[in-house]
Amino acid sequence: MSIKLKTLFYFNIPIVFIFIYPLIDNLIFDLMSYIIKMTGYIVLIYLLLILSLPLYKKSNQYIDRKILGLITFFCTLIHFFLYVFDNNFNTKLLLDDLLFRKYIQSGYIALLLFIPLAITSIDYIKNLTKSYWHLIHRSIYIIIVFSFIHYNMIIKADYMLFYIYVFLFLLIIFIKLFPLYKNE
Repeated sequence: MSIKLKTLFYFNIPIVFIFIYPLIDNLIFDLMSYIIKMTGYIVLIYLLLILSLPLYKKSNQYIDRKILGLITFFCTLIHFFLYVFDNNFNTKLLLDDLLFRKYIQSGYIALLLFIPLAITSIDYIKNLTKSYWHLIHRSIYIIIVFSFIHYNMIIKADYMLFYIYVFLFLLIIFIKLFPLYKNE
């Protein structure tokens, strides 16, 4: 099996599990809230993973970053469309959320910034953008920051997972800025 297919298969398992698990566990009271929350967690984890993969030289032998990025974008769209569905496609309610809820605003910004990354993952578009491609794909850092803002504003009590995500993000940035070894 090719690396692309393995990446596609293995990194879609958590997404499929999110939708199957409620059929097994009937203790989930608010199904839609659960699925929205879990897709958000997966997006954050995958974003951090995408950012950390270049730190491991041989990661491209096991994981295709482009496919993982597209899976992450797809999961972000699922997260967004579930939110829209949960609000009954009510455009007035969605617009009010966008105008008055800062956590929704930060989520929208992260999603909008993610769209160019997904579009420029297509080889033809990548070739058209040439030197801008790297600049566009560096926006992953901004996307992660807005995703953290989005997540932080939703938390009501337990910040531990949020702190772990932020710590990992800062650790990845630190390692990228101050590598422990020189690439040869």
